[in-house]
Amino acid sequence: MQSGYRETIRRGEGSEIVPAIIAMAHSLDTKVVAKGVETEGQYAFLRAHGCDAMQGYLFSKRPSPDELADLRREERSLSAAGPT
Repeated sequence: MQSGYRETIRRGEGSEIVPAIIAMAHSLDTKVVAKGVETEGQYAFLRAHGCDAMQGYLFSKRPSPDELADLRREERSLSAAGPT
């Protein structure tokens, strides 16, 4: 799913189009990944409608190049936990 869903949800139109897109993808046996999730509201809305995975600033800020190099060097990854 492209990041345009954020503006759709902000305008209050997401209550119809986003769940329809998620349902259509699932009917085609396709996983739905929402990019750019920034707020608890977006997270809750997408989760309530069956979005399979999400990424964005709500989960983790973009690591700096040095932080990314450290993660790779130490063979670590960023936390995959959702918001609390």
